[in-house]
Amino acid sequence: MRQAGLVLKTVTVNGKTISLLESERGEDKPILVLVHGFGASKENWIRFSGYLTDDWHVVAMDLPGQGDSVKDFNLYRH
Repeated sequence: MRQAGLVLKTVTVNGKTISLLESERGEDKPILVLVHGFGASKENWIRFSGYLTDDWHVVAMDLPGQGDSVKDFNLYRH
């Protein structure tokens, strides 16, 4: 992860934890959000991110139910 310029972080959304990898922020860097496919995880983006972090603020997240993110299948029920 470090070689790709990414740091492991978590954010809490409505009390649920979402895991992500994030590059260094820069005022002049546009944000690029990388979303994996079904059954994958944020780690799928590590090998590509090293090519992107010089020009982009990269955020690769685990979708709910995938990777290290919350596995609460009632997440969207009200």
